[in-house]
Amino acid sequence: ATNRYERQVLKKLVNFYVSNLRKTKKKGVDTTVPITIGDVENLTQNPDLLTNSLMFTKQQRGTSSYWKDKLWDLLAKVKCIGPPDIFITLSCADLQWPELETLLRDDLGNDFINMAQGVKSDPVIAALHADKRFRELLKFLQKSKILGTIEDYHARVEFQNRGSVHFHLFLWIKEAPSLAKGSSREEIIEYIDKIISTEWPDDEEMRELVTVQKHNHIRCMTKRNKCRFHYPRRECEETRILFTEQRATCVGNFYELKRTKDAENINAYNPEILKRWRANMDIQLVYGEKGLAFYVCKYGMKAEPVELKSKLAETLQNMEMESNLNQEGRMMMLGMCQLKTRQMSAQEAAYTILDLDMVYSNRQVKKISTLRPEKRMKRLNREKLAEKTSDENYNKDETIEDCFDDNIIDIYRKRPRELDNLTLFQFASWYEKRPVDA
Repeated sequence: ATNRYERQVLKKLVNFYVSNLRKTKKKGVDTTVPITIGDVENLTQNPDLLTNSLMFTKQQRGTSSYWKDKLWDLLAKVKCIGPPDIFITLSCADLQWPELETLLRDDLGNDFINMAQGVKSDPVIAALHADKRFRELLKFLQKSKILGTIEDYHARVEFQNRGSVHFHLFLWIKEAPSLAKGSSREEIIEYIDKIISTEWPDDEEMRELVTVQKHNHIRCMTKRNKCRFHYPRRECEETRILFTEQRATCVGNFYELKRTKDAENINAYNPEILKRWRANMDIQLVYGEKGLAFYVCKYGMKAEPVELKSKLAETLQNMEMESNLNQEGRMMMLGMCQLKTRQMSAQEAAYTILDLDMVYSNRQVKKISTLRPEKRMKRLNREKLAEKTSDENYNKDETIEDCFDDNIIDIYRKRPRELDNLTLFQFASWYEKRPVDA
C-alpha cells in the first residue's frame, strides 16, 4: 500500500525545474535569451536533469532530498534568529508505555499477544500515539516554562533500524544564558544545574524512571573496546565550563555535568520531561553555531543513503538506452530511484500514509534564489506547454516564457504600487500569494 501511495504522490510531483533563460553569444558577446519549445524537448540531454530530480523529490516526504531541504530550512532559521539554546532527543518506549498497550488491546482485540507483536501488527496506532505524545509534551514545555520561555522550536522525526520513532528537538529559550549573550559562567552553570540532571533520585518512582537513562553497552563499542558515547563518564563534584581543548572528551559539550560515582552511566535528563515522556531522553545546551554544527552533523544528516549518488548515476546511464522514453518517464525513473534506495520501517510507512508531520516548526521558511537570472530554476507548467504543442505544426523556435509558474521574484515584480518601497526580503517575509475566492 505504501509503495502504491508513494508512486501516486511521485506522479503528482513530477515537474521540470529549469531556467527560463539560456546563455548564447550574440556578435561574440555572452547574452541570455528566452528558452524555446525545442530547448525543452532536448531537456533529456540537459545537465539540469539530475538537479531537477532532486528539486521535485524534495517534496516527497522521507527522501534524502526532503531531509536535505529541511536541513537547509533549519540553517536558514539559525541564520535569521541565531543558534538554538537547547537540544533534546526523545526515544519511544513503544514496548513499555501502558497507554499504548491499552490502545493496541482495544484495536487488536483477541489478536493482541504482547507489546512486541502488537506494535509490529499495528504500526499505525504506534505512530499516532508517538505523534500525539510528542505534541502534548511540546505543549507542556510551552505552557509550564520549566526550561524557560520557548520563543522558537524546530523538531524532526527519525526512524531507526528497528522502526521506532525518535524525536530531535531544538529550542530557542528567551531566558537561557550563554557566553554569546554576555552571561557569566556562574549564570550558565546555575541554569544547567536547574534543568539538567544525572543523579539517582531518592524518590522510588522517579528512581525507577531513571533506570531508562542508564547506558548499556549495546552495539556501541569500538575496535579499541571503547564506548563511542564515552561511557562511563567520570565523577565530577560540580558542573563546570570547559576550555576548548577539554571539550573533545565531553561529546561536543562546552560543559561537564555534576556527577557522582554511581551515576557514571546515567544519560543527562530533565526530571519533569522524563516524568511525562517516560522513555529514554537526552538534553544538552548548545554552545553557539559551533555547537549547533556538532548536532546537525550528528543527527540532521542521517537520512542520506550512501549509495544514492551511484544509483542515480546508474539510472542516468540506463536512460540513455531508453530512446523512446519521454521526459516525464525519465523524471519518474529518477524519482523511483530515490524511493527504492531508502529503507522504510513500518512506522515510517504509517507516518507517510497518515500524512503525520515529520518536521515540527513554528516558523515557515521561504526560499529566494540569489543566482543570476539565467541560472534560476522555475517550474515549467506542463498544461500550458501542452496547449502550445497541441498543433502538429507547432514552431520549435517559439519562446515559452508564459509557460512557467511565477516564483517569488516574479510575484515581487508584479506587486501593487503601494508596496513599491518594500525590499524583496520584506515582501517575501510579510506576504504570500493566495487565490482570490470567487
